[in-house]
Amino acid sequence: WQQLASTARRAFASVTTNVYFYAIAGAGILFLAVSSTQADQIYGTATWPVTYQVIEILSGTFGLFLLIVITFYAGELVWQERDRRMHQVHDALPVPNWVPFVGKLAALVGVVVTLQAILAVVGIGLQASKGYFKFEPLLYVKDLFGLQLVNWALLIALIMLIHAVVNAKYTGHFIAILYFVGRGFL
Repeated sequence: WQQLASTARRAFASVTTNVYFYAIAGAGILFLAVSSTQADQIYGTATWPVTYQVIEILSGTFGLFLLIVITFYAGELVWQERDRRMHQVHDALPVPNWVPFVGKLAALVGVVVTLQAILAVVGIGLQASKGYFKFEPLLYVKDLFGLQLVNWALLIALIMLIHAVVNAKYTGHFIAILYFVGRGFL
């Protein structure tokens, strides 16, 4: 369990200290700021920015950026040892094979939890800026950290599985993108 926790901490730090992570997350937050102008309207009719509406708008907008983070960093985490040419040393360690994989999966889920928390803070700030102060924090928790987080965690597991099975990082990225595009057509 200590090895699992250590792997998860290192993988989480590896993702969150990366410059590209801040660029993607910053672009997502900037995109949220632009799309938040529509948070107090439904089909052109002015409404209060109620919590369910704000969650729907912000989650839909930020979802693309979460997909980018998941796709890119799932591949980076799975291929981390191979890119550094340390995979043979890593394979010789007395650690069960599932520990690094589950640790990296937990780290990526932790990254998504962090981004969802930022989304909740932005949503509450948006509601306050529009003059609506009947926040529903339990609805944020239920939707962002309950319903949506399960879907994101399953998607992370699928993308990491694709990268573990496919023996080429960029082919794994391509298959993941094909999955997203194909899912859109279903």
